[in-house]
Amino acid sequence: MATAALQKRNYAKSIRTYVMLMIVTAMAAGYYGYTQYMKLSGAQDALAKEQIQITALQTTEAQTSNDYANLKKDFDQKYSGVLDSLNAVYPLFEDYTKLAISMDSFFQANNTSSNPVFLSDLKFGQARIDATKDYAVLPVSMTITGTQDNFMKFLKYVENSGGLQDKTRLMDVRSISINLSGGASAQGSTASPAASASTQPMNNVSLSLNAYFQKPFLKTTTAAVTPTIISS
Repeated sequence: MATAALQKRNYAKSIRTYVMLMIVTAMAAGYYGYTQYMKLSGAQDALAKEQIQITALQTTEAQTSNDYANLKKDFDQKYSGVLDSLNAVYPLFEDYTKLAISMDSFFQANNTSSNPVFLSDLKFGQARIDATKDYAVLPVSMTITGTQDNFMKFLKYVENSGGLQDKTRLMDVRSISINLSGGASAQGSTASPAASASTQPMNNVSLSLNAYFQKPFLKTTTAAVTPTIISS
């Protein structure tokens, strides 16, 4: 009987120990599950916030791109003409051809039977690129035969060069040599019909000009190019 009672008491103690272990294990599992749940919840909240920020950044990026496109369009509409005019007045390179064409256009427009003017011996010298200056120079020499009125028109043309509205190449006069003649009859038999019809004295004028263009960005020392000569 004593042995049975002892075994009964041992069973009761084992059961109590087992129950306590179960309680401790359940509490530990509950605490671990709670902490892991809190970590997961925090990660999910952070992910949700990041997704909201990504959406906001994508919206901002789209709006910024749209604003840039609108600004570029407005700039192109407002200033494309200005840039074209600037390139005509102050080109990126020597641009001999356009300068010669503009000279010919001026003299053709002002040459009349009663007030003639002719351009000859148009020559372009070696371009000068000086490292100490912010611009480059194209020397130009020419001979003009015509009336004083037309010669003064040409000087005015050079004086007003560089205007963005007229798109005239930027130039200035460096020297002038004038050979005055007595009148249209002084041209002799070689004078053109337009010159012989003039009632104004005809003058032969030699001029030296400087035409300007933009200094090449990579040029740091004085440079020269092969001269081009155009005679008319």
